[in-house]
Amino acid sequence: YYAAVSRDPGRVPPAFLPDVEGAETPVHEVKRKGGDLRYCQKCGHYKPPRAHHCRVCKRCVLKMDHHCIWINNCVGHENYKIFLVFVLYAVIASFYSMILIVGSVIHSAPKDEQLSSDSSRTLIIICGIILCPLTLALSVLLGWHIHLILQNKTTIEVP
Repeated sequence: YYAAVSRDPGRVPPAFLPDVEGAETPVHEVKRKGGDLRYCQKCGHYKPPRAHHCRVCKRCVLKMDHHCIWINNCVGHENYKIFLVFVLYAVIASFYSMILIVGSVIHSAPKDEQLSSDSSRTLIIICGIILCPLTLALSVLLGWHIHLILQNKTTIEVP
C-alpha cells in the first residue's frame, strides 16, 4: 500500500518536445486522437501520446490510467505494476479472510442443537456479509485491469 501511495506515477519531462520535422501544423496547435502534436494548456508543455493531465494532481502523467482515490495518487506508467500488485494482494487477502470467517462460523456452530447468543459469532457473520461485496468488487477490479493489460489500453483509452 505504501509503495502505491508514495511512488510517482511518471511525469512528463519538462523538456519534452514533440518531433515536428516536416510538420505542416503550427507549433501550438492542439491535436486529439490520432495526432502526434499534443499541448497541455494547463501545464503549458507538450505531452507525448497516452499522457494526460490529472486535474487532482495538477500535472501531466505518462500513460495515465486513472486517479485512484484509495491510494490518493494517479496510476500511470511508473506505478501501474505496483497498483496491480496491490489490488492482487487485496483480492488474495479478502478471499483468505472469507475462508477464515467461514471456518470460524462453522467451528463455532452451536453444539447439541442449543441456541447460541454469542455476540462474537454474530460479529463474525456481519463481517462476512460486509466482506462478500468487497471481495466481489476487488475481484472485478483485478479482472478489469488484467483485461486492459491484455488489450494494451488504459482506463482512459477505453471507449
